[in-house]
Amino acid sequence: GCFEQLDNLKSHNVRLRVCEYHYRQTATSINGEECRFCQQCSKFHPVQDFEGKQKSCREKLRIHNMRRRLKRARRKEESIKRAQEETTRKKTILRKFFHNICEEYGSAYSYFCEIQQNAFSTLRYSLLASF
Repeated sequence: GCFEQLDNLKSHNVRLRVCEYHYRQTATSINGEECRFCQQCSKFHPVQDFEGKQKSCREKLRIHNMRRRLKRARRKEESIKRAQEETTRKKTILRKFFHNICEEYGSAYSYFCEIQQNAFSTLRYSLLASF
């Protein structure tokens, strides 16, 4: 083990109970096993638990990446929900518009309104895009 006094070291070294030298090493021998200090876990792990010269073990990197992917998926889901709400809002506006035309101009436009509403139902995405 290391016999360096922790009193004279930086506060994070004292808190982690590891000297600066062993904190920065890519490999150090602990009980005959090659280990490296993980900056995420604040523990020594076998060198095999690390990818290349990284200072975070694979398990912590896996958890970090999973958390990042979940955030990205939530943002995408929220974006889709907002787009659907906007589509519904535009659809309501167009329906009211067609309804007002029919009410204002009477039954002579009923056929026109029926055609427009049917076209809206079948081609709503193209109508909304040009709105």
